[in-house]
Amino acid sequence: MNTKQPVRIIRIFENPESLAENFCNELKELVNTSERVVNCAVSGGSTPQVIYKLLAEKYSRQINWKTIKFFWVDERCVNADDSESNYGSFKKNLLDKVIIPAENVHRINGEMNPVFEAERYSEEILSFVPAISGIPAFDVILLGIGEDGHTASIFPGDEQILNSQKICEPTVNPISGQKRITLTIKVLNNARKIFFIVTGSSKSKIVSKILDTSKDEKIPASLITPVRGGLFFYLDKQAASGIRKVSA
Repeated sequence: MNTKQPVRIIRIFENPESLAENFCNELKELVNTSERVVNCAVSGGSTPQVIYKLLAEKYSRQINWKTIKFFWVDERCVNADDSESNYGSFKKNLLDKVIIPAENVHRINGEMNPVFEAERYSEEILSFVPAISGIPAFDVILLGIGEDGHTASIFPGDEQILNSQKICEPTVNPISGQKRITLTIKVLNNARKIFFIVTGSSKSKIVSKILDTSKDEKIPASLITPVRGGLFFYLDKQAASGIRKVSA
């Protein structure tokens, strides 16, 4: 794993709506000024949905959607039309409302066998995302943080996933037993820009632990230490309320 501590940029916003607005502007600038395709891996969960809805409502004509390709950080092993599908939520909130070329959307097939799908999706990523040092290098990755410190579908205590050298891995939520597929830490840390999008007072304790302490393998989110890119924490005031000291 990467032992270099990245420069962390922490931005605190009044509320989730303000956070979403600022992130959307950041994405618009990145995509519209890029001279090549921007490869973006997105997350599920409730917080990113605010961003996806805003992109559809306000930025449908402001972003050059032909210039961005969407991939997924992780997926639950459910059908695409299931209410728990990360792809399904993204489709409902953005894809169904904005004209994005079908070939620019690379979803994880959650309905397939997770072991085989992890291998297939790894090959798909390698086919479309340029590699640096043999590892796919996404331009933008959106991540959340669970109250237990998990990120993507990388959970505390899962040594195999924490130390995996693969691109994707099948994994299991230790609480619910639900099967999932996730990008590995190795791939996440090779991205150009990583954004942790975190809101709500229920996340304040874990955010504080991650920002106020050094790398801790018991907290998977603290292992996100990009090798060459930027690490951005976008927090609302409630999520940031437990931070003792904010530093860049």
